[in-house]
Amino acid sequence: MNKKVERARFPVQRIWRFGLTGLVVTGVHIFVALFILNHIASVPALANGMAFLVATLCSYFINSLWTFSSSLQKQNLSRFVIVSMICGVLAVLIAGNAEQYGLSDHVGIALVVLIIPSVSFLLHHLWTFGDGSVSAMSASWPLTLLAILAALWLFFDPVSSIPHVDDLFFIPWAGKLAQTGHHYNGLLREQFPDLPELYLQTRLHMIFAAQFFKLTGLSRASVVAYEALCYGVSALCFVLYAFSLRMRLAMIMAPLFFALVYALAGFRLEVTGAAIWMAGMAILYGDFGQQGEGAAGRREMILSAGGKLLLATAPLAAPSILAWSLGAIL
Repeated sequence: MNKKVERARFPVQRIWRFGLTGLVVTGVHIFVALFILNHIASVPALANGMAFLVATLCSYFINSLWTFSSSLQKQNLSRFVIVSMICGVLAVLIAGNAEQYGLSDHVGIALVVLIIPSVSFLLHHLWTFGDGSVSAMSASWPLTLLAILAALWLFFDPVSSIPHVDDLFFIPWAGKLAQTGHHYNGLLREQFPDLPELYLQTRLHMIFAAQFFKLTGLSRASVVAYEALCYGVSALCFVLYAFSLRMRLAMIMAPLFFALVYALAGFRLEVTGAAIWMAGMAILYGDFGQQGEGAAGRREMILSAGGKLLLATAPLAAPSILAWSLGAIL
């Protein structure tokens, strides 16, 4: 007898409230810092230090009373400050490592923006404002994030990354597209000199990678950073999917297996295609809220359409994923 799987649900309301609060608090920080610089003391360190304190207190009050619907308590405040300090140190480490590996400032900022809010929300959701009744599935998130960070450190170090023979084919193509805006592949031109246009491969992988290289510049570090970005999207989307189906062991272990596959695959089409495909799977089959009519029904239809669109787009980056996409959609 088939047993219906009871799905875990994402705290969607808390997530969007947390994100909106983050935007407000960022505005508070900028306003306070500029006010101190222009009207009190032209000392950037002092201005940003005071702005950080004010923004942290505002963040605590808004998140306590609105995002997490909790009361103002001394224990909550102390935990909130500890989490803020942890996230601050982590942001410095991420930005410092990005600079050490030769990545541009834009990439360092993007990594901080992507990682820090996620870590901050999970720590606040599970610890700062937790009620002590955290489920085993929710408790798996810290281990899962630790597994993803460990995988990024172990498998995506530009100094010790594993080269792949196909990199000689795909990297120059993406690099030339980033520099000139034209699709050109020297190896194909040598093998097929009479071809006026090179339509032998799908181009979405090249287009996405070229846009990334325009921002970061083309280097070994930027190539590995693009592979790591695609890995992060794939791993996180799979984790969301596994969380929805209550597959706790898969949440924790899959990021390590994903990292090994990405590290061995090199800069192939599947790097981008798998990320798009996995995002479509997470949106189409993940449980982001209660099913129903009205607004809930419309949101479900929009998510379903968006997931199917991503699944249909994935083969444009990697044709080998076509069968996977058809199977998932149908």
